[in-house]
Order: sequence, then C-alpha cells, then structure tokens
Amino acid sequence: MFKTVFSQNTWDLIGQFVKTEFKLKYNNSALGFIWVLIKPLVIFMILFLVMSRVFPNGGSKFFPLYLLLGTIISGHFNEVTMSGINALLNKQALILKVNFPRYIVVISAMLLPFVNFLINLGIYLFIAITFFGKLPGIVSLAWFIFSYIMFFILMLGFSLYTSIWHVRLRDLGSIWELVLQLVFWLTPVFYDIELIKNKAQGTIGSLLLFAIQDMNPVSVFLQSAREAFIYDRVSNLDTVLVWFGIAVVFAYTGYLFFRKNVKKIAEDF
Repeated sequence: MFKTVFSQNTWDLIGQFVKTEFKLKYNNSALGFIWVLIKPLVIFMILFLVMSRVFPNGGSKFFPLYLLLGTIISGHFNEVTMSGINALLNKQALILKVNFPRYIVVISAMLLPFVNFLINLGIYLFIAITFFGKLPGIVSLAWFIFSYIMFFILMLGFSLYTSIWHVRLRDLGSIWELVLQLVFWLTPVFYDIELIKNKAQGTIGSLLLFAIQDMNPVSVFLQSAREAFIYDRVSNLDTVLVWFGIAVVFAYTGYLFFRKNVKKIAEDF
C-alpha cells in the first residue's frame, strides 16, 4: 500500500477524483463554492445568538472564537465521515469499469472536506487576528497540526470500514446521521468543558465527563485546537498521544479489512 500511496500516479488520480467531486458537488448549486464559506458562519451566528442571549456565557470575550472553532471542527467531522461512508457507492459505476486501487476512492472523498476545512480555518484565523489579536505560536501551531493528523487518520480508518459496510447496509448513512447528532451534543461545541467538570458529581457525572473529555476524539481534537489557537498553549498531550496510537491501529486494521472485502463488493452494487 505505502509504495502506491506515495507514487505520482496515485496522487494524480486522487487529484482528478477531487476535481471531479468538486465539480459534481458545486456545479449545479445556486451558491456554488460560496456555500463552503456561508454554511459554518450561518451555523455559528445561530448558535451565537442563542447562547449569548438565552444562555449567557459569563462574559468571556473569546466566546465567539470558541464557538466558531467548535462549529468548524464539528462540521468538518460530519462532512468527512459522511463522505467516507458514501465513497464507494458514489463511485460504483467507475469501480465496476476501471481497475485501480479502491482505497484511492476513500482518500479522495475525504480530501474535498479537508480543502473546505482549510478555507474555513483561514476565515477563523482572519477573524481571530483582525478582531481579537489572537495568533498561535509556532509550537502551538505544530501541536495543532499533529493533533489534526491524529484526527484525520482516525477518520480514515472509520471511512475504510464504513465505506464497505455501507455497500451492504444501505441504511448505514441514515444511522450515522443520527449518531452525529449524539456526537454533537457530546462535544463541547457551544458549552465549556469546565462547566461539566464543575457540575460532574457522582458516578454518572464522572462517566459523562470521561465520555466527553477523553472518549470523544472530536472533543479531544477540539480542545487541543482551542488551546492552540485561542490561548497559544499545548494541552491534552497524553490524551492526544493515546488517541494517535489508537488511530494508527484503527486505520491499519481498517485498511486490512478494506483490502480483504473490497474485491467482493461488486456483487452488492
């Protein structure tokens, strides 16, 4: 796998897939690519108005950055995992006709959301620097990049498994949409994890805190990103390293599962 992944032909093919996916997704859209910029900002504005008016945030001057970054990362996770689940089904006609490494389909399906994420992150940095004077240092930025690599590898492993399962179980996409709603509420997108820590009492409270803070990889990455971008700090070192190891193992076993089963999926299309 590793020889083919880093070959020029592989990346040329991935590039063509990403360009095609981009055209198919935005060509017939009224807003087109502008929707990439508008969607997270609209969600951010709705949550900000609700949380700042109905549930005041205690006057934190960085709450807009806190919420915007949470919205961007949560939306990115949703987009990447849904794209990964649908990767093989969306390319079934090509898969049945052309011989090429099938994992390329999964990787390319994840790269368009990655490009969208970089654009949204650029918007965040513009707002953070222009209106709040917040710019991460080199060490914090490097830690953010490392944390994101962990996050991306984990999502890749997820996509390698679920893209196969979705071919055989067409309801998986709908089921995952429901799971994403649960993940959203178990991720501190619009609430402060410190509030959970202060109010977590007894066994149930401790389990809830553990589920949100340590067992939810979206929350782990989000906390690292906020500490890096807003406070210029490296945090969650032990947790991120543990999740990095889990991600590598998960992605590798996902690849083995994918390689074993992808040859059989033609009969399920």
